[in-house]
Amino acid sequence: MGRPGRNASTRKLGPASYLMMLALLGPAPAGCGDDENNQARFTLGVASGDVTDTVAFTWTRVDRATDVEAELASDRSFDTVLRTRTLAATPANDFTVQTRFEDLSADTRYYYRYRAGERTSEIGTFRTAPAPSQSAAVRFGWVSDTDGSFSPPINGFEALDALRADDPHFWFYLGDTVYMDTTPPIATDLPGMRAKYRETRGYVALRNLMAAGPTWALWDDHEVSNDYARDEVDDDLFAAGREAFQEYMPIGPWQDGSGFYRTFRWGALAEFFLLDERSFRTEKADAACRSDLAPTLPPESRSEFGLPAEPPSGCLETIEAPGRSILGERQKTLFREALQNSAAVWKIVINEVALSQLYIQPYDRWEAWAVERAELLELFASVNNVVVLTGDLHANGVLALHAPSAGTMPAGPPVATEFIAGPIAAPTLQAELINLLGTEITDMLVDRIGEVISPVCLDIDRYAYGLVEIQETGELTATIKDDTGVEVCRQSLTPE
Repeated sequence: MGRPGRNASTRKLGPASYLMMLALLGPAPAGCGDDENNQARFTLGVASGDVTDTVAFTWTRVDRATDVEAELASDRSFDTVLRTRTLAATPANDFTVQTRFEDLSADTRYYYRYRAGERTSEIGTFRTAPAPSQSAAVRFGWVSDTDGSFSPPINGFEALDALRADDPHFWFYLGDTVYMDTTPPIATDLPGMRAKYRETRGYVALRNLMAAGPTWALWDDHEVSNDYARDEVDDDLFAAGREAFQEYMPIGPWQDGSGFYRTFRWGALAEFFLLDERSFRTEKADAACRSDLAPTLPPESRSEFGLPAEPPSGCLETIEAPGRSILGERQKTLFREALQNSAAVWKIVINEVALSQLYIQPYDRWEAWAVERAELLELFASVNNVVVLTGDLHANGVLALHAPSAGTMPAGPPVATEFIAGPIAAPTLQAELINLLGTEITDMLVDRIGEVISPVCLDIDRYAYGLVEIQETGELTATIKDDTGVEVCRQSLTPE
């Protein structure tokens, strides 16, 4: 089950460490007074995102209304400025600005910065993807679950420093980029949500990583409300969460019917499919199941934990009901067609909640939408070289995804591999289970479930991130590392 980790609920900071952490949280919030020249200040660094072989988005924020000029250059000294563009930072966008640079050259290093009056932002950099025909090695990371709202902080997002030291070409920010609902004041409107983003983006480790290379960002539940399905939140709250996410992430626009779903290629070796699993999610099954601890466990396994042989009446019928969806029909159709038509060697699915059948408390994961989960697994079985990268679980693991079978156990042949990494700064799964069930039951539960699901690797008590390296030969190696860069899980795959 992995070597013992650190329990996030008991990892404390002393007074000296706490003062140091406050210093690391960065500049004072916007609106803390003008300087002597009445000039705008760049408060939260710079970022780039959604970088392809020809397009890139860049981002920054200032502390007041002003015109901001974006500069794109081929050198860090900005001796050769290639593009400039003037944008307006206003209260309507919380003084954030984004620039979309087009017609870029493939496989090329660029530098960018912003100017406001006499002030200049930090310098950011990104490299565009190789052309689709080019076979080029790639190294990228994925992270999730950065709750910056605790006081004192859980940590300083040190895992992001470790990822930056790995020098990835780009990285995926895979949901729960902020937590609107864990620490008062709970954010229930747009101003409150913007404040949560400013708080989280003040962490130096995050700012440094975002400046060092492109981010591909997705949202999950905590950008709006914990474990929500779309019909469980009102339209105003959903719209506010979406607007704040778009203001603070360097990202293309949300689309009706497909949300933040998008794809991109990295040369001939990899194509990425980013799934939006919140914008169209239908009702959950927890009410029908009366929050049964493990509704899909076989009867003989349920009895080991003192559960009735069967979950409450109507529970499995709801879980297995056709028509319930995480993706929505439009996004699912686009994804299916893109995956089947991909000419890349590796098809890498960027996935918010676990696809693996883990049995315990499944109500916010794919296994509680059983029909659509089976559709995805059948799709993966028809396509070579599918890899799934996942966050959200607050645990780390490598698991085989199996084709659907007649029973609830994953008895079919493997169709893909799922790599799960995280959290960066949120209570670990072990801490959450101990809080819910106590230490003795948690230990027994984890051991028994481990026997049932037979993971390649599993560690549920570590702050961690994922790193993938694809060689020009096509070999893919995925490594999950802790917040000091020490390996937790590792597996290499050879393309078919």
